[in-house]
Amino acid sequence: MLSLTEGMDKRLKWGLAALAGFLLFAAFTVWGGIPSGARAPSFWIQIVILFLVTVAYILMVWHLLIRPLRKQPR
Repeated sequence: MLSLTEGMDKRLKWGLAALAGFLLFAAFTVWGGIPSGARAPSFWIQIVILFLVTVAYILMVWHLLIRPLRKQPR
């Protein structure tokens, strides 16, 4: 069983990794170029969809592979 500080350390590491991923996502979006005019709304809709799909994939990976399993009673 993890102590309180060990659990917080793990959460902090995952939180920092998530923040770094979001910042990279935002930076690459801006560096890639943002269209102007009539193409801008469809661009932002596609960015939001890509972000949501990425978050859903990360949550699925966490749920299926990383999340610790419950201990079975004997």
